Amino acid sequence: MRQIALEYLERMGIHDTQFLIVRHHDREHPHCHIVFNRVSNSGKTVSDSNERFRSQRVCRDITEREGLYIAPGKEEVKRNRLREPDRTRYRIFDIIKAELPRHTDFNSFIAAVESHGVECTLINNGSTNKVQGIRFKMGKYAFNGSKIDKSCSYSKLIRALEANKPKIKPQPERKKPIPQQFHAPQQEYRDESQDFSLGLNLFQLHSSGDNVPITETTWFKSRRRKPKKGRSV
Repeated sequence: MRQIALEYLERMGIHDTQFLIVRHHDREHPHCHIVFNRVSNSGKTVSDSNERFRSQRVCRDITEREGLYIAPGKEEVKRNRLREPDRTRYRIFDIIKAELPRHTDFNSFIAAVESHGVECTLINNGSTNKVQGIRFKMGKYAFNGSKIDKSCSYSKLIRALEANKPKIKPQPERKKPIPQQFHAPQQEYRDESQDFSLGLNLFQLHSSGDNVPITETTWFKSRRRKPKKGRSV
């Protein structure tokens, strides 16, 4: 463990400075914590540029080479072994993760979280009304959202709530067009023969749309009775 810790420090560019390597026994798996002075022995500052990403890369390289175990996310942490304030912090984390998928509105989400005994406070940017963060308090312990978990920061919560909304809004149901019924003037077709009713039915079969066959329209018109010419006196 000591050799691995020293290699990690060297690959991270942390050298020529004071440091501590402390083994902890508060977990079932063996692990250690590293504390170092960012001001080197020569008075220069140890760079922390892209520290997070460099640390992840170095840790993964050493883990794969040594066949070590990569710890899972917060969901797999054994809550019964935690001490305060971590116990409260993880309890708030569990409440947030349980309520977040159920809401799309920020106010309803906050109300649901507070129903579990968690006090939520928005953090404004200076004297402006622009929200830049959120703080959760339970009992005597308070944490900024990002300190509970990166996914619990204000901006990440807003994005998660937006993602819960349907990606495609349901389209309103289109009403089916009502077929138009053909009503013949009674005085004009009052005396038509029985063949006309057959012709009318055939015509109605094609009257639900605008594309009425020309041949049937012509045939229908040909069946009309021409008015008789009056006799001359």
